[in-house]
Amino acid sequence: MQLHSEGLVVLERMKGFRVASISIEHLQDLARVRIEMEGTAIRWSIEYGDVDWEADILGAFHRLSKRKKMHDEMNSGIDPYWRDAHRAFHTALMAACRSPLLISICDSLFDQAERYVALSIRHIDQPRNDIGEHEGIMHAALARDARSAIELTQQHIGRTAEKVAAASAMFSEKAG
Repeated sequence: MQLHSEGLVVLERMKGFRVASISIEHLQDLARVRIEMEGTAIRWSIEYGDVDWEADILGAFHRLSKRKKMHDEMNSGIDPYWRDAHRAFHTALMAACRSPLLISICDSLFDQAERYVALSIRHIDQPRNDIGEHEGIMHAALARDARSAIELTQQHIGRTAEKVAAASAMFSEKAG
């Protein structure tokens, strides 16, 4: 039931649960809502954050920057340690927002987005500088530049949506 409330599974009457389908429309809606919610949480964290918040961001970025995104074993997908470090970085950015409800919403959106991140990772036509993207967000947040931090986060989330859309189009062409 919790997975249902988080949008990860769908309850079908008289049949039970199934994994929620993915679509470009859902991805675009998810990206738009995630940008708004994370942007608000980051803005509030920049307003309320203290030196401990700053240190947590630095530590989370350091751990993320030391991880490889992909498993070394035959390009078998996202490394789970990178995935955890990625989540911890985004969580650290929002941690000082003073709204447990907003953080909970952002966590749920992040969970839904992870399904799409796994798809975008395999689309290598558009390589990314993930560490550079996160580093830019970190520097803007630590400089207390909310506008830049939010804009860079918007671009970061948007790039994933673009890669998934491109991968989806490529897979549709091959299937057709």
